[in-house]
Amino acid sequence: MGCCFCCLDESDKVDRVMEQFPGIRAGEAQDNVVARYIGHAVLAGDRPLYSPINNTPCVYFRIAIEREEIEWDEDDEGNRTERREWRRVCDEEMSTDFYLVDGMYKIFARASRRESTRIDSEWEPEQESFSLFGFNALPPGVAQYAASRESAWDFWDPAVSYRYQECVFAIGEKISCLGKCCPGQDPITGVGIKVLNPCNQGDVTEEWMDEMEWEDWDKRAWADLTEDPAIFLTDKESLTADADVDYPAEALPPWMTSYDQGYASQFQDMYVQASWGVY
Repeated sequence: MGCCFCCLDESDKVDRVMEQFPGIRAGEAQDNVVARYIGHAVLAGDRPLYSPINNTPCVYFRIAIEREEIEWDEDDEGNRTERREWRRVCDEEMSTDFYLVDGMYKIFARASRRESTRIDSEWEPEQESFSLFGFNALPPGVAQYAASRESAWDFWDPAVSYRYQECVFAIGEKISCLGKCCPGQDPITGVGIKVLNPCNQGDVTEEWMDEMEWEDWDKRAWADLTEDPAIFLTDKESLTADADVDYPAEALPPWMTSYDQGYASQFQDMYVQASWGVY
């Protein structure tokens, strides 16, 4: 958390805003009310999304990769000293549309539109690998990202270390979503369904914020994040634990519960070509 408001990143602001709303289970969603709904994430459609490091079936991932750089400093007497630094290779993410499910109830969330989605996700533990002549020591997804983001000269360095980590909204994971539910149509099945629509800046008034005792930074975070209409998503435990929800009533297909290489091979562009950078 930054020491001044300008130091806050998107995840910090998402936390601040979502903490102002009580958690409601997805099965109790009301129409045309801005609220924070809790349920289990289930991918919408038949196009899989697997995280690059751990091959976790998911609806969102973010991957960060750093490469160790070795530099040599030389003093006036010609003595050389090795200096090692980590350089960011990529920090990228991908998300897809999903259902927020509570037993037999579900809400459709169009999370594939990153420009109208605000996200906070917990990082998985960092991993590190020593790569000898390229990607053979790296997980395939990490190698694919690293090779596509680095020059061939850098990537095929005969001896280099990488460290990397990811954050994921896994399929079946309990997540919290802030938005405004409205009756709509499921774009996958065509049937009627509740749709999580983006929050507009005017949906929460200054008077209501004062009544709920929002701090100044909370108000400014809301203003920043809703400058363009947006939904808010997080898997932070403190924002998912305040409502008990039921696991999806419908059985999930095998490719949604574990990595299916055969199924995934139909979508070989699923990682790099469809992702975007985090800036």
